[in-house]
Amino acid sequence: LCVKDGEPVANQFVMAGRESNRRVIASLAVRADANGVARVKLAGGGKWFIKFIHMTKLNEANLDYESKWASLTFEIR
Repeated sequence: LCVKDGEPVANQFVMAGRESNRRVIASLAVRADANGVARVKLAGGGKWFIKFIHMTKLNEANLDYESKWASLTFEIR
């Protein structure tokens, strides 16, 4: 579930990938649905990451964007 400031984020771009036997396996990219749910198939063991960066355009002097980052790492054996 992609959440920013306590609210689901629809259409959020999400990246996932894994490392197995010290080799990085190609990353996957998906978009969250209207409820902020992003589905990634965990196809194999290894160290996994799932992450997203939410960018918001600002209307402030000397500031263009605000970015909020989220990541989750875990291992499947």
